[in-house]
Amino acid sequence: GSIELVEPRAHERWWPVASVFLYQGTQQVGLQLYRDRKHPDKLQVAVLRPDSEGGRSVLTSVTWEGAPIAFNLSATQSGDVELTVAGKTALLGVKDIDARKLALSCSSAQFKFKDVVVRSEDIR
Repeated sequence: GSIELVEPRAHERWWPVASVFLYQGTQQVGLQLYRDRKHPDKLQVAVLRPDSEGGRSVLTSVTWEGAPIAFNLSATQSGDVELTVAGKTALLGVKDIDARKLALSCSSAQFKFKDVVVRSEDIR
């Protein structure tokens, strides 16, 4: 799918953010896009891993205006969960996830989630 920041709504306490999370129980992994406070024309693209695997870390930074950001979450043949976003790829530090829930969310802005496809198949 893709995520596009349509209209940021800056607030001193809350900053524009969009999230795509896979859940297994209370554990969540995925990606977050959030507006860079120092460079308002940029979105930070962060990977969210379990705390034991490093937690949240910035993968890249991209210009947001008029530019949808493509993403893909998938399981590899070895059972790792892989995130590809904005032309970068990262493993999420979980194996053989049995995700029962996918959450798309946003806060303090208007984001457009587009062409999100959820597919489940046994690759083992």
